[in-house]
Amino acid sequence: MANLLAKSKKYLLCFLAAVALVFCVTGSAMLISGKAVSAAETGHWMSHNSSGNTIQDGLTQYTASVILANDQNILEMEDNTVFFQMYVDTGSAWSAFSFLNGLESDSNSWSDVIWPGVNAGIDTQPHLIFQNGSGQVYGNGASVYGVRNVPSFSDRLISVELHIGTGQGDDVSYMKLNGNMLLHESNDVSAINYLTEANFPNGCYLGIHINLEGTSSQIIYLGEYNTPYVTSQSDELNDLILQYDPDSISDNLTVSVANLADASSATVELNGVAVDSQHYTLTADSDTTATLTIKKSFWTNAASFGADNYLTVSSTNGSAFVVLDVTTGVAPTWVEDNYTVIDEIADTSFTFNSVYDTYTAESITIQSGIYSGASLSALTAGEDYTLSAPDAQSDGTYNYTLTITEAYLEESLGTYYGRYFNISFGTNSLTASLYYQQATEGWVARSVDLEEGTTLSVDDYYTSGTFTKMNTTALRSRLYYNQALDVTEPIVMEFKEIPTTMTWALLNVSDSLETMDYFSDNTREYSQLQAIFFGEGRSDIQKYSGFTIASTESTNASYTKTTMKSIVVEIYFGETAGESYFRINGQNCGSPSAVQSDFEDGVAYIGWFFNDTVGGFNFTVNSHVNAPAVMSPTDDSVYAMDLAAAEDFTVQLINVNASGDITVTDAAGNTLVKDTDYTYDAATGNLTIKASYFGRIDFAKSGVISIWDNESESGTQFSMTYSSSNMQDSSVAFVTVGSLTDAVFELDGVTEVSMVLDAESNELDASDYTFANGTLTISKDVLTDAAGVTEFMAVSGAELYPCYVYAAAFENGGVLTSGSGSVSNSEGTFSVTGDAAYTVMQKMSFDAGVAFLVDFTSIPGYYNNGNGQNAGYISFNFYDPYSGYTFTYTLYANYSDDEVSANYTALYEVYSMTDSEGNAVILETTRGVNISNSENPSALGEHQIVFSFANDALTIQVDDARATTVTGLGVFNTSASVCTVEVPAGTSDAQMALTFNYYEGTEIPEEPEDPDNPGSEDPGDEPGEEPGDETEDTAGGCSGVVAGTSVILGAALIAGAVVVLKKRARKE
Repeated sequence: MANLLAKSKKYLLCFLAAVALVFCVTGSAMLISGKAVSAAETGHWMSHNSSGNTIQDGLTQYTASVILANDQNILEMEDNTVFFQMYVDTGSAWSAFSFLNGLESDSNSWSDVIWPGVNAGIDTQPHLIFQNGSGQVYGNGASVYGVRNVPSFSDRLISVELHIGTGQGDDVSYMKLNGNMLLHESNDVSAINYLTEANFPNGCYLGIHINLEGTSSQIIYLGEYNTPYVTSQSDELNDLILQYDPDSISDNLTVSVANLADASSATVELNGVAVDSQHYTLTADSDTTATLTIKKSFWTNAASFGADNYLTVSSTNGSAFVVLDVTTGVAPTWVEDNYTVIDEIADTSFTFNSVYDTYTAESITIQSGIYSGASLSALTAGEDYTLSAPDAQSDGTYNYTLTITEAYLEESLGTYYGRYFNISFGTNSLTASLYYQQATEGWVARSVDLEEGTTLSVDDYYTSGTFTKMNTTALRSRLYYNQALDVTEPIVMEFKEIPTTMTWALLNVSDSLETMDYFSDNTREYSQLQAIFFGEGRSDIQKYSGFTIASTESTNASYTKTTMKSIVVEIYFGETAGESYFRINGQNCGSPSAVQSDFEDGVAYIGWFFNDTVGGFNFTVNSHVNAPAVMSPTDDSVYAMDLAAAEDFTVQLINVNASGDITVTDAAGNTLVKDTDYTYDAATGNLTIKASYFGRIDFAKSGVISIWDNESESGTQFSMTYSSSNMQDSSVAFVTVGSLTDAVFELDGVTEVSMVLDAESNELDASDYTFANGTLTISKDVLTDAAGVTEFMAVSGAELYPCYVYAAAFENGGVLTSGSGSVSNSEGTFSVTGDAAYTVMQKMSFDAGVAFLVDFTSIPGYYNNGNGQNAGYISFNFYDPYSGYTFTYTLYANYSDDEVSANYTALYEVYSMTDSEGNAVILETTRGVNISNSENPSALGEHQIVFSFANDALTIQVDDARATTVTGLGVFNTSASVCTVEVPAGTSDAQMALTFNYYEGTEIPEEPEDPDNPGSEDPGDEPGEEPGDETEDTAGGCSGVVAGTSVILGAALIAGAVVVLKKRARKE
C-alpha cells in the first residue's frame, strides 16, 4: 500500500488490516560522528515462520509476508542507538515499525504483533507505518499524524538509524532514514518524540510486520544491527546496468559507507568473491567512513555477474551492501504496444524485436497472472502460446510474433478481465498485458466484488451494489467505469456518501483500463490521481497521490458531506497544472499534478477501491459520469419542507444542456409542470420547486425530486424531508406476536379523528378503527402478526398524530431479542445474567424524562478507558419509530476502586446515534464519568441514569457526576421511543450480572412505595391485564399503552404544558 498521511487512525486501521506491513520506529538523536559500534553488538532478526534467505552474513531476503523482531535490546546498545539497512519492494503493502516492551508477556509475544497494534502486553506504543515517500504515526491509541522525510524504500537499500531517548533535554527519540530525521507533519520535531526509555522497563525491541501484495518478484532485504551501511551511492547504481554495453556505464561510480570498524582495512567483494583492486579505489574518509569508487573496468567480465548481484564493503563488524541489477545480454524490445484491449476472446498477438535469431517457443518461458504482483503460473508452449519464426529486418535485427491462444484466454479471463505476462529470455525479460472490455457500458463490478448471489442494481439515475469485504489476494472489492472520459473537459461524478462502516474508499484516475482489476493504494505509480475518502462518519479526504501539495499544505482536505443530495466530485486536468482542480461539493480540495498531455490518447478512466473489513456494505454512484448534478445547497438541514406552510425551494444544477431541456418528476412518478410546479434558469442553473407543488402533497415523511437531461439522457436526484407544523407528539402501542390484540392509543385532548392513514398515506377503511372519548383503537385485522413496527397517522382537523404499533413476542414486560443470557422481571426489577439484548415493553419519552436504576452485581472485567478486555457494561438503545433513528448510550464499569483517580474514573460513557440504515447521525462520543462525590463512588453497585430533553438538548445525568449534554438529535422524536437494553457475556472466571429498574420522569424514589397502595398503576407486564384507574390526566399530546389494556405507559408533553409523571415503585 502506499502513502497514507491521513489524520485518521481508522482510515489506516481498515486499510492496513487488509494489507498489513508494520514496523516500529523511533528516532531522534544525532549519529555520533566517527564512532563505530562493534560486531559483538550485532543482533539478529527472528521471523514468526522461520522464513528468510540469508544472502550473505548480515543480509537476509524475505519474499513472503512475515512478522519479525530483532532480539537485541536497543537500550543495551551504545547511546541507545542502532543502525541497519533495509529495502522494501514497490509491490509490497504498507510497512510498520512497532516498539516492543520486551519480547514476551503473559498476554502476547513479539510474533503476535501486527500492523494495527495489539495495545496490550508488550505492544502499547504507537506504531510508525510507512511506504515509499510517506508515513504516519498510528495505532495503539495514537492521535494519528503524518510523518515527513520518508524516502523511497525501493530505490536501494536505505539506512535506518533509531535512537531511544530519555526524554530529558535534547535527548529525544528519533529515527533517521538515509540520514534524514523523520519529522512530525506540522512542525520540525521528531516524529517519534513520544517514546522514552521509561516506556520500556523490559527493554526496547524493534518489531516489523511485513505484508507483500503478491508472491512474484517482490523482495524485502533486512540488514543486521550496527553493521556498516551505505549512506549514499551514485543514482546509476539504482538502475539496470547494461554490462554488455560499456559505453552506457559511467566511470567512477561511487558508494559512501559509514560505521566501519576500521575504514583503512575495509575490503570489497562481489557476490562473496574479492574484487581485484585494479577495478576500484577505496578511500578512508575517517576511521569509520570510506568512499568506494568503481572503475569502468569493474563491469567488463560478464562471468562475474549472475541473476542477483551483491556488492559489499566489509570490515570486522560486518558488511554494507549494494544490490546491483545487471544484465549481460541485449534485451528484446517491443515493436508495438505491449498493452492491448480486446472486446472478444480470441488469439491475441504481441510483436517484439531482438538482435538474436535463436528464440523459439521452447527457449523462452512465460508466466502469467492477473497482474505483476499476483501469483504467476507458467504457460505451456504450443498450447497456451506460440512464437513465430524470426523475421529478418533490414537493420539486421529480427521480429517475432508472440500469440496468446484463445483457449488460454477463455480459461483465464472469467472472474477477472485483465491478464499480465512475463516473458523471460535468459537474464532479460519483457512484460505484456491485456484487458478484456465487457459489452456492458458504464460501471463494472466483478462477481468477487459483490456479496454472493447479488449483482449491480442499475437504473437510469443510479447504480448501486452490495459489496463484499476487502481481500488483497482476491483483489476485491472495487467498482469502475469502463468508458473513456475526455480529459480536456471536467470529469463530474456523483456518489451517495462513503458508508460509515467502511474505513475508506479510494477514488482512482488512470489513463487506461489496464489496472482495473487491481488498482489500489498500492498502485499509485500506475495512476494519475488517487484520493482517499474516509468513512466512519468522516468528511475528509487524503490527497494520496497525484496532487501538488505545498510544504505548508496538509495532505488532508475536508468537504461538506451531504446525504439529501449526492456528493459531487469535479476533477479537471488543465493544459497546465495551475488550471487543474479537484472539488468536492464545490469546495476546492486539491490541485492535480497531472496535465492533459500526461494522458495517453487524451482519455481517463475512474474507479473506486473499498477498504472494508466486514463486507455487506452498499455503495451508490450516478449511473453516468458527467451527468447533471446538484451543487447546492450543501446543508442537509435545508432540504426540509413544512407541508403545512410550504415555500419555494431552490437547488443549483451543473452539467445541464444549454437549452435547459429537462424533465422533473417526483417519487410517485408525477411529472412536474414547468412554470406551474417549477422554474429553471439555464443561465444560473437554478431549479426552483414551487410552494404550490409542496402544498398539494398528502403528508409524507420524505420525497425525491428527479431531474432528467433530455439531451444527454442522464439525470440526478435529490431528497426532501417533509414535516408538518401540525404534527403532534408520537404514541406507541405494544402487541404480542402470536396473540395479536387491537392497538390502543390514548390521544389526550383529541375530540375527533377524521381519518387514519397507513405508512403509505393510504386512508384506512372506517371499519378498521374506532375513536371514542380520546381513545383510538386500530383493529388487529390491519396488523401483521410478525415482529416489527407499523406506522399510522391519525388526522384530527389540521393536526397529525403519529401512532406506532410495536409487535414482538412479549412476555412478562419485555422480550429477549438476542443473546444466550437470561432476563427475568419481578415487579418491575429486571435481572439480567450473561449476554442479552432485551426490549422493554414500555414507551419512553425523553420529554417527560427517562430514569433507570442500574445495579452492577458482577462484571467480567473493567473498561480501563478503552484498553480493558471483557468489560462489564449496560447499553440503552432508544429506537424512535418516527425517524428510524437509534440513540445508544453505554455505561461501562471502568476502573476498580483501588485504581480510580481523576484520570481513571469509576465509570465511562459512550454514546452515538445512527439512522435507519446504520449511518452515523451523531458520531461515537466518549467520556470518563467521575462519581467520586456520589453516594456510591464505585463502579460496582447501584447507579442512577436519567435522560431528559429540553431546549433542543438531551441531558444525561449519572449519579452526581457532571451531566452530559447532547445536541443535534435532528428528526429523532423525543416524545416516544422503545428501549432495548444490552448486556455483554461473562467469562469462565466472572459472570456478567446486573439488575435495572425503569421509572417515568426524572427522579428515582428513595424508598419503595407501599405495595398495597401504590402511587401509580403497574404498567402491565402482561398483555390483557386489567387496567388501573389511577392514571393522571394530561391535556394534549398522545401516550402509548399496552395493547389490550388502557394502562398508560407514559405521557408526552404538549407545547407550553408540563406533565408530572407518576413513578413506578421498584423492588428493593
